[in-house]
Amino acid sequence: MSFNKIIAVMIAALSLAACGTAPKFQERRAAVAPETFSLGASPVLQQTNHMTQHLNAEKTIVYTQPFGGGGVALGLLGPFGVAANIAMIETVTKADTDKLFGKVMIDPVQSFRLLADIKRVDLAGAGVANKLTPYLYVAKTRETTVSVAVGVLLDTGVPVPSRYVFQLPQTYSVEQLAALDAAGTDNLQQSVDLGFERLLYFFVKDIGAGADAEPKIQFKSEFVSPRFDFELQGSVADKGREVTWVRTYGAVFGLQNSTFTSKPLR
Repeated sequence: MSFNKIIAVMIAALSLAACGTAPKFQERRAAVAPETFSLGASPVLQQTNHMTQHLNAEKTIVYTQPFGGGGVALGLLGPFGVAANIAMIETVTKADTDKLFGKVMIDPVQSFRLLADIKRVDLAGAGVANKLTPYLYVAKTRETTVSVAVGVLLDTGVPVPSRYVFQLPQTYSVEQLAALDAAGTDNLQQSVDLGFERLLYFFVKDIGAGADAEPKIQFKSEFVSPRFDFELQGSVADKGREVTWVRTYGAVFGLQNSTFTSKPLR
């Protein structure tokens, strides 16, 4: 299943939830001891489409954007309208990717490896069934704004990997991100390192039973569903002064508190 299909399935499930059908949120990891992982390159991260492309040759920085299409009205024109909508979005995605490719000078795998060692997450090497794929996720949340996040996919042999994503506080325009100077890159690198540190801190704790008891919420987040103003369902896995970890269908997101709204699910 491709990266965008996972996102599409997740949003579709959340939309069904709004109609009264509860989705199944990503579960906590099973408790095993000793717990070891290997670094991998999940096939999910390798695939691209009209909304999603890579920003580096290593395919560890992923860019996604849903803007440029003709909206619902164009979709009502049937298959030709859908094809035209896809082509319009693809044009914007390609233009953005052309500006950004090779310009984000961050190595998410190196950063993750360093922080995994500090956090004593055992990356035992090849041959271990549990594979972790770290990546940088760049998402256009508005037509003039992109957000950056660190993420990791956990492949355990099931069809859909678990997905952990931590939203960084910085936002940029496409042009700003493409023109980062040395100081800007250093600032982003520090934020990426801190992001992986906080992601791993949560990842290590997110284990065992008990997720069903987490407070259920409805929330809106441009980062989780850019362009579409959906009211989504989730549960609060952890809450801090700056960041809330929201468990939802197909992922757990560490969201900056200033970027989303929520209310108890009744």
